[in-house]
Amino acid sequence: MNILIFFGGISPEHEISVVSSQTVVKNINLDKYTPILIGISRTGQWRVFSIEDFYSIHNVEDCNEPLPISLEFSQQPVLHVGEQNIPIHCAFPVLHGKAGEDGCIQGLLESMHIPYVGCDVESSSLCMNKILTKIVLKQAQIPITPYQILTKQQFQDPHFSPQKCIEAFDLPLFIKEPHGGSSIGVVKVSRPDQFYPTLNDLFQKENTALVEKTIVGREIECAILTTIQNNTVQWMASLPGEIIPKREFYDYAAKYLEDSTRLDIPAQLPKELIQEIQLLSIKAAKALECFGLARVDFFLTKENQILINEINTIPGFTSISMYPSLWKASGIDTPELIENLIQSAFYRKESNQ
Repeated sequence: MNILIFFGGISPEHEISVVSSQTVVKNINLDKYTPILIGISRTGQWRVFSIEDFYSIHNVEDCNEPLPISLEFSQQPVLHVGEQNIPIHCAFPVLHGKAGEDGCIQGLLESMHIPYVGCDVESSSLCMNKILTKIVLKQAQIPITPYQILTKQQFQDPHFSPQKCIEAFDLPLFIKEPHGGSSIGVVKVSRPDQFYPTLNDLFQKENTALVEKTIVGREIECAILTTIQNNTVQWMASLPGEIIPKREFYDYAAKYLEDSTRLDIPAQLPKELIQEIQLLSIKAAKALECFGLARVDFFLTKENQILINEINTIPGFTSISMYPSLWKASGIDTPELIENLIQSAFYRKESNQ
């Protein structure tokens, strides 16, 4: 059975996607599945990799002269690589951020009737938009971090003043791009004079900005997995883990470029709080119609108030990433985890026919 593994991509998380996909392929059942490795370059070019070349690269541009490839739309989708014709039975997108986690690749796979791992088009797009995520979670009466939405039009109004936001949340506060993944496009504003230039930079590429109150507390993450038992979908939440960054906040560098961040897996929490975090994680994933996998990120205040920060639909899958590590701590090793994800993909395709 041929599994199309997508990695790389056009987002700033390109290199992390490569490492995540290498972990997936190392742990996939090669007696049962044949990985077909498709790297997507930063310019969007598709390239096929052999297993040997795949493990030696850091980014898709490391590839030698690529073979011409194309996907054939048919009842049984086929990948054409040079003179080879390879039937495709399932896809496993390991693409973080823009054009991989936002519903784009999922839409392509849907249109080709290829079963795929993870959230569908609508859920992927919804979770990638931090503003829409907050609106849906608030509607579902799930506790979230306090926020305001600012539009480019409001910002360009001659009467616009940042003072209202500053008065509402106090300083420091966070300004975020609504579509940035993995803490990309997140700026901590500590002084009033930083507010205007931060928004000015953001509105060069976005039409809306998310302004959030700074929450002082612990950073907790919980992994979600759907499994198929007795032909029905079962929702599972892992033991939660805690992130203890040495940086001012858990930004992209703290996640991927430095080894100073400490991960406590599982987090040292009372049993009642663990259960509440797990229940809230499943409730949030259901509200956003996630499927297969997701990672729910929380803040836990000193008063033990639990607030959801965001949800990631294709979380990091490296050997030290939170998602697979949380499941290991919860009793599911990475090969079993990957098998569950693939089986869920087939179930969704069959149940939707």
